[in-house]
Amino acid sequence: MPPEQWTFRYEFNFVADLYLTKLDGYKPPKTSAIRIQFNNRKVYSKPTFIGSICIYDTEFNDNGFITLNKEKRLLKILEILHNSIIEIGDFEKWDNRIFLNAYNEILKCNFQYEVPFKPILSRNKKISAQPKIIKTTERSILYVLIKSQNDTKEFKLIDKRNTYPLDPIKIIAKTCKWINTDTFGVIDGRNVATVDVITGQIINNLIFFEDVIKPDTEKPAANTGFV
Repeated sequence: MPPEQWTFRYEFNFVADLYLTKLDGYKPPKTSAIRIQFNNRKVYSKPTFIGSICIYDTEFNDNGFITLNKEKRLLKILEILHNSIIEIGDFEKWDNRIFLNAYNEILKCNFQYEVPFKPILSRNKKISAQPKIIKTTERSILYVLIKSQNDTKEFKLIDKRNTYPLDPIKIIAKTCKWINTDTFGVIDGRNVATVDVITGQIINNLIFFEDVIKPDTEKPAANTGFV
């Protein structure tokens, strides 16, 4: 697959993931996912459904896309994605104000993907730990912010390749907890990702499949994107 196609796929998936995050769990009526198909010309003018999956054609000519700087590429992808969803919403009589709000939120944060979770108090009620996800087009990172009465520290618990809709980083963040008075993180059998909040020692034996293979060895995806 040409490098420019990988660039588009990575960046589209990043923007779609961010768009989903800004929707805050909202899904349109009777719709579990939206599949955007990119073509040089629009083949079908109306959305179609396979079960609860909405499929929609959109026109995309990649001439000159790769020559744009990253900021302009992300903005162009957002416009394609958002306009497609608004068009679907017009056909299906959805409340497009929700999508417009997600669009504006992305512009407001300038494509910065950051999701903080609720702080969790330690068992002795003296320290709080707050998981926080930061994503780029390439990486998914889980930080833990530790606050005590006299100190605030931030630890990078996990740093892995971003796999977008299939990325497990949110699930891991949601399952983080206090293991004991001084240790925070995740333990699932032999799989461990924890930080000792006193010494700062991090134990992480998690191995992610996407980090041990090269992107160009993966099976190429179709010319589609999911939201």
